[in-house]
Amino acid sequence: MDEIVFNDIYDKYVNPVWRTALYYSGNQTDAEEITQLTFIQLLISYETIQNKDAIEAWLLTTARRLVYSRKERQNWRHRCVMSNWRDVWKKKHLVQMN
Repeated sequence: MDEIVFNDIYDKYVNPVWRTALYYSGNQTDAEEITQLTFIQLLISYETIQNKDAIEAWLLTTARRLVYSRKERQNWRHRCVMSNWRDVWKKKHLVQMN
């Protein structure tokens, strides 16, 4: 992908990608990062995209998937922290009971 093509796509779609990321993330900072990651992914994957006429759909889908992926990781981390906290709490209370 040459720089001119990338810049044209970026200029045309950066706002819809950001709005999509904001809608699904609910957070402006996350939306900015997701937008950046979406365009990085475009640079990596551009040559393998079969239907270049549907680039907007590809970008918006990629942004949405990145948000969902981020939320899954955050939920997983939260579950791990809570699980570890419960284990610590149980051990502490079992020691005190004995």
